[in-house]
Amino acid sequence: MRDPVFPCIQISQPIGVFYLTAIGANELIERLRISARKDTPDGEGVPNKDVQREASTKRIADIATYVTDPDATFPTAIIISADSRYAQVADSRITFREPNPSDDDSPAYANRDDASAFLFGELLDGQHRIKGLRLAKSEGVDISSFELPVVVMLDLELAEKAYVFSIINSKQTPVPKSLIYDLFGLASDRSPYLTCHQVARAMNTDRNGPFYNGLKMLGKRRLPSEMLTQGSFVKYLLRMITKTPDADAIALKSSQVLRENDRPFNAFFVKRRDELILKAMHAYFSAIAKTFPDQWAIENYVSDAGSPKKPTPVFRRTVGYEALMRGLTAIWPNVKDENPGLEQSYFLKKAQEFRNNVGSKSMTTEEFGSSSADAGRLSKLLLGAERAK
Repeated sequence: MRDPVFPCIQISQPIGVFYLTAIGANELIERLRISARKDTPDGEGVPNKDVQREASTKRIADIATYVTDPDATFPTAIIISADSRYAQVADSRITFREPNPSDDDSPAYANRDDASAFLFGELLDGQHRIKGLRLAKSEGVDISSFELPVVVMLDLELAEKAYVFSIINSKQTPVPKSLIYDLFGLASDRSPYLTCHQVARAMNTDRNGPFYNGLKMLGKRRLPSEMLTQGSFVKYLLRMITKTPDADAIALKSSQVLRENDRPFNAFFVKRRDELILKAMHAYFSAIAKTFPDQWAIENYVSDAGSPKKPTPVFRRTVGYEALMRGLTAIWPNVKDENPGLEQSYFLKKAQEFRNNVGSKSMTTEEFGSSSADAGRLSKLLLGAERAK
């Protein structure tokens, strides 16, 4: 078998010299050693020498779905640690050579499935991308169009591997969900994310609506009335539309016809009637605001000076919004049958039922925390499944 050779660029940084190259996905995914720390104990009293964290099966599945996107891209580099005996650089090229069987540590380069196909090295960063591509390929997806940037670091000691991994994964700052959802507003392709962003924008700017100036767009509060983040608003609205927003977005981009599912707003979305999603949200939450004025009044949350009050109501907080969206999901079968026009008068009756179910039960931050379990308890109280005591 001919030794694989790839053009490379030498890069110098304080840690030392490493090399940037590009390798086709089909070849790369089969030639990397990936092992999580807890997966490979080295024996009693011997420290585990693996630095990789345990992989998330959900993230792997999400990436496998993303691979089918016509515009899928992986622009950031996969980082691997290689042995200079088997990864040799000369004339701006890196050549991966088969390990010598006589080397004591050559089994570290034995392929996980096929010993005849030797490994390039040990993965330091990018395991979810690699495993997502592996999964996609196993499901019949053609990944031959993917060429991945790869950083090759040579002859790293164990402590250096651990340092590189920990720095990469501890210094990254997660992008706020509110910003991510807001950026979908720049997209030209229809998707569940874009629809939710547009609904959030419309409700936040509707002077006669229940959420006027009530959302922290981009996750940052500008006004005391902004109690709920854009990210939280979109998160639970998205669940009303589809279970698979990424797959739906890819299908739409590929001009495929979406199949309707049982989510409350899914039929509206599939039929391109996004205005009905906005109408339903406006009518429902307007009814909630009128029926629970003590829960909706901003002055019950913050003082005139803008400082938070304690305890406060919960409906405008994430836990309350999630509970109310669960309530809307629960009553939706009746809404479809009894209120196809999405009239607010119908939602007012339902909101009054919620009010009656609550009784004298306090709905403040002293009674309900910020967890999804608290939202579940609150929704059961509203729906009468958990009677007020």
